[in-house]
Amino acid sequence: MKFFITLTIAIIGTFGLGIILSIMIFKLSKEGSKMSVKKRVIITFGLGFIFFIIGGILYFSDYSKAEANALSDMKGSDNVKVFDVPEGYFFDGPGTEDALVFYAGAKVDEKAYSHLILGLSEQGIDCFLISMPLHHAFTNKEVAIKLTGEYRYDNWYLCGHSLGGAMVSFCANKEPQLFNGLFLLGSYPSEKIDDSMKFVSFLGSEDNVVDRKQYEKGKEFWPSKGYEVIINGGNHAGYGDYGEQPGDGLATISKEQQQNTVVEDILKEVKGGI
Repeated sequence: MKFFITLTIAIIGTFGLGIILSIMIFKLSKEGSKMSVKKRVIITFGLGFIFFIIGGILYFSDYSKAEANALSDMKGSDNVKVFDVPEGYFFDGPGTEDALVFYAGAKVDEKAYSHLILGLSEQGIDCFLISMPLHHAFTNKEVAIKLTGEYRYDNWYLCGHSLGGAMVSFCANKEPQLFNGLFLLGSYPSEKIDDSMKFVSFLGSEDNVVDRKQYEKGKEFWPSKGYEVIINGGNHAGYGDYGEQPGDGLATISKEQQQNTVVEDILKEVKGGI
């Protein structure tokens, strides 16, 4: 919710700035005072729209990049081959029955989550790491549903971080018969998740980014057998390798430890523990 409020304010602010600037120009310009009202209105909104476009470009082009160790994990391993696919990246490991679709957090390079994804793939869960337009999961939120019709697996799971978690929750709610489980990282659903679905919510004890009130409210939408894993010492950015996140708490464990915790608990749900 905080993300959408911030984005709305940014959109209104850039558009409004353009309008204010154009009005000031008219007041200070002799030519402007001679223009018709209609022409002034057209120019005013035109300039506002130009500022809106410039603001949008600046906003969406500024995102958190994957760090060197994450880029290294994108190469795969002896057991896992990584392929480019239209939706992003496919981590093809030794498993043949289970698949997981992962949505990154807002304004985060999806490759930043490769350590976590590689860990799951090594243990028999093939993974699709989705590349979202503009690095925002709402731009293609139903891609997970599409994938279930293009690849043959017995079981499908969803996982997402922050905004990505909210968007995979949308898929789980829209087509619950397609998915066997939902795993949220520093995120929460806004609609009821089917009780047939496996569900784990991961929350770092030092996560200062997630809206705690909304997170607690989101618990009413959890399936009956869903549960929470508090990662002691973990924070919001620790699920990926993309550096620090503004406003986040200071982690007291390594990112690798936080990500390995997620891998282990997802494996317990999918594979019964390995």
